[in-house]
Amino acid sequence: MAYVMKLTTTSGAKADGVEKNSATAILTDNNAYVPNVMLTFTLSDHALFDNGKNIKTVATSALGSAKVVFSDPVAETITVTAIDAVHELTQSAESTFVDAGTGADDYYITLTADSGAAPGDAQGNRVSAVLSKQDHSPVAGAQLNFSTSGSALFKANLSNTLTALTDASGNIETVLIDAVAESVDIDARFFSGDGELLATAMTRTRFGSAYSADVFVPDSVMIGRDRTFIIFGLINGVQATHVEQCVSNFHITSSEGLLEMYNNAGTFSGTEYSGKGFGDNENNLVLNLRALSPGDATLSVQVDFIDGTRFIKDYTISLIDPSQSVDCQNENTFIEKFDRFSFTKGAVFKIKYAKNDAVKIYIPEEGMVFDSVTGTVVSEQTGMTMVADYITIRYVGEYNYMILRANIDGRLEPGKHYYSRAYFTVDGKSTLTLSANDLTARDKYPWTEMLTPLIGVPMLDNGGPGDLPVEFHPRASYQKALDELYEEIAENHRQAYLSRIAHPTAEQRAAISTLAQRVVAKYKNMFEATPVDIQDSDEQLCSLEQQVRGYCDKVESGDFPDPDLAMYDNQFKAFPRPDTARFIYDDDIFAYWRVGGCNPLALYRVNALPDNFPLTAEQYRLVMGDGDTLEQALRENRIYMVNYSNLDGAVAEDGYTKVESGSSPEPIVGYSYLAMGLFSVSKVTKRLKPVAIQCGQDPNDAEPNPLFLAIDDEAHRWGWQQAKMVIQAADKTLHQLSSHLGLTHLLIEAFALATYRNLKKGHPVYDLLISHFEGTNRINHNATLQILGPNQFVDSLMAAPLGKLAQKAIDIRLRFNFYDNFLPVELKRRGVDDVHALPEYPYRDDGLLIWNAIQRWVNGYIDYFYDESIAGDGDLMAWIDDLVENGRINGFKRITRRAELADVLTMVIYTCSARHAAVNFAQHDWMMYSPAMSGTLAGKKPTSVDGQEKEGWLAMLPGFTRSMSRLDIYTLLGRLHNGYLGEYVMPDGEPIFTLEKNPDIYNLQRKFNDELNEITKTIQERNVTRTYPYIFLLPKNIPASINI
Repeated sequence: MAYVMKLTTTSGAKADGVEKNSATAILTDNNAYVPNVMLTFTLSDHALFDNGKNIKTVATSALGSAKVVFSDPVAETITVTAIDAVHELTQSAESTFVDAGTGADDYYITLTADSGAAPGDAQGNRVSAVLSKQDHSPVAGAQLNFSTSGSALFKANLSNTLTALTDASGNIETVLIDAVAESVDIDARFFSGDGELLATAMTRTRFGSAYSADVFVPDSVMIGRDRTFIIFGLINGVQATHVEQCVSNFHITSSEGLLEMYNNAGTFSGTEYSGKGFGDNENNLVLNLRALSPGDATLSVQVDFIDGTRFIKDYTISLIDPSQSVDCQNENTFIEKFDRFSFTKGAVFKIKYAKNDAVKIYIPEEGMVFDSVTGTVVSEQTGMTMVADYITIRYVGEYNYMILRANIDGRLEPGKHYYSRAYFTVDGKSTLTLSANDLTARDKYPWTEMLTPLIGVPMLDNGGPGDLPVEFHPRASYQKALDELYEEIAENHRQAYLSRIAHPTAEQRAAISTLAQRVVAKYKNMFEATPVDIQDSDEQLCSLEQQVRGYCDKVESGDFPDPDLAMYDNQFKAFPRPDTARFIYDDDIFAYWRVGGCNPLALYRVNALPDNFPLTAEQYRLVMGDGDTLEQALRENRIYMVNYSNLDGAVAEDGYTKVESGSSPEPIVGYSYLAMGLFSVSKVTKRLKPVAIQCGQDPNDAEPNPLFLAIDDEAHRWGWQQAKMVIQAADKTLHQLSSHLGLTHLLIEAFALATYRNLKKGHPVYDLLISHFEGTNRINHNATLQILGPNQFVDSLMAAPLGKLAQKAIDIRLRFNFYDNFLPVELKRRGVDDVHALPEYPYRDDGLLIWNAIQRWVNGYIDYFYDESIAGDGDLMAWIDDLVENGRINGFKRITRRAELADVLTMVIYTCSARHAAVNFAQHDWMMYSPAMSGTLAGKKPTSVDGQEKEGWLAMLPGFTRSMSRLDIYTLLGRLHNGYLGEYVMPDGEPIFTLEKNPDIYNLQRKFNDELNEITKTIQERNVTRTYPYIFLLPKNIPASINI
């Protein structure tokens, strides 16, 4: 085993005893997270944890993390220490508290540093600093001066000092590397223009040793058991090297002679072994032990490394006679609840059941061994079915607790968590499980930042795979709508494949039906967490799809606008082709896409052209005509751009090869680019028109990036169409990672979880929000995490490597500033708020109607329940503190006034409803047709403005399999409407606000719904004169929550 603990601390909280810094420890074993290990944290000096003490014990989560927060009444630097007594690991780091100050212009630095990187590791330890004012607002464009001690260097300039500017969020991130194992101090300072020190912070990071052993020895061994083993693992950076090459010698001795050792070949060496060891496939050295007789044996281990360092440790192993195991004492004669049993590695005990009761036991963790003592044992995939008086269990896993769920005669409700109190004696020691009354909402719904691949994003820790508890499920109407869409998808697959076979046989029809059912099963797993092995499911789908594709011997023709696109048109069988199929060459629709399409959040106004976009006045005239000039358009605020430079790191400009999909192993090279596009509002039509596209950021790149102009003649037509596809690929990538996933789903996850953790039914804020969180956490866990899986939706429909796509989504979510993105503020920031300069912008115009209606409803609601100050509501303060301390919402601050609360709730409700509706449901209409928009291009960008052919454009389009999967996913995402804005009901359908409960709030809600009805009429009138109807913010099309 190779246990590693990394400790990260924050610095910069005010020394007022209220504001908090935090420390997070992550425990891994050979890069796998280690849950349920009790870590002890201690603080030096005056600092205290939230329990009022300077010591606190916290168990690592299911993904290995443990977090503590602490405050300090004085300005000082304190030491945080995390101790793992089980594996004898200790890490220390420092955290700085700054003077509380009183002025609005006081500054402070929040300084964070990882620890645990190996010497010489180019990845190093991450360092992050955030500069804020006293009111928590970020300070952008400020210069921070960093310095380090020891031999550590900043990776950016290979120096022990660094000067850098904060970004728009007040943030600077850098990396520290070191060639030796040592602790390093990091200092960050902010000076005024005249040299006055305004803020400082210091923290400490630690670099590990080059070689270190971690030895797992079982606490107990049953006599006569073979292949109970000891493993020697190396901690730092040897995955690419045979472990034997790092070790000069092992020496292991058992002095009592109670056990013997043998190697993988079965050669016994008695009670002493010396040598190089025997490597396994996971880069460990393995030696096997066999217990000879009862007792306690001492094992002495010495590991000598090639660099001269040495590891020495003694272990005690209990050698157990299996016949001496003890019964567990339960309040009932058998277990029929969802119980948690605490015990140690090697424990042996019995569970007693009522005689002749048939019991099915589900074991979620590996490492359990079942021994039949009496009765009949029947092996099943899900566990063991016992007809017996009792069974004996021997635990050899790595966790210090596990969960057994016993389902007796089907009496438990599926998907619901049950807790009961139970007493056990394990090896003579009594342990006690938690009862339902012992568990708080915070116990039941913990945070985690370790859900793969969204590492760093705060989400609900469900303790492992599987569906969330029923309280997170949407209403039954949701499932009904989902089932109807499943059937449409299956029918579309059946018809689409049959249409490609001239004379289908009965056998071929049966294979196609089976394929359609497998596709639906995969989506059931995605949206409902049904028990399907993804890899196995994908392999079955792959085999079936290859079989069915082999039957296809024709491409059906039809009355379509472009015969060259018949393959894509013919995929729409059980549901209609979207209108984008009619408009793929239409430049007016291409421009309208920016203001009324699937991603209306990327467009921004420019007052001058960027240096790397060299559009000339003559080029502008060629597109817009003699009646307009570039200078005049800039002066009149009519020039707008999209620039996808913020996707840097999440595109594939040199191409990246992936399998076509989870159901097709064919390797496909995909491309995407950091494109730029310029648009102008026509003086004549007052509508947006495309002017020019550049397919990369550097016009003078080695691979040319010329400006493609919106000129429709034979010489330029297909170069322009290809350039439009490059823009569409970038826009789709930004939409999925930012506008949709990062800034609706992942943002609202934190608010929903904090609500479940801190508020209850009947609390004013709970009652206002709970409808807006219906199904959100569940869809995030079941679908979002799977959509981001290898070879799944995001991976196959976007070009860049999956890890880079996921990291970009993480970065966007964590950098998003909450207050800067209130709709009116966000529109002004992008320069698109002027209705005279940009008359046609449906998302802005309809979105503001919805925003203002929500704001009036929320203001009236909050004014009814709260006085000016909200600080007296302890539950609400706990909700706010939970978000501040755990939600990682950039810019979010502690609020104490009801006006601030109303603003926050308006933003949350708008994001849950209208913003998500705008970017989610538009996917069906605007993204579903592959030739109109694709996130990965099958061909390279064009590099010359003329001489391009239609074949070059066709070569950029995705193949049949990816196009079909696009139809499936956008049908599910874009057509499942459940609930509506203005509806306030509990998950069981019970109305929250009724005339009987509270007539004042009931009438306020009715007024809100009346306003939404008026908004519907206004939008319908606007759609008559728009370039294309904008339907996504019609109130009837806006679900109250993010549930899909």
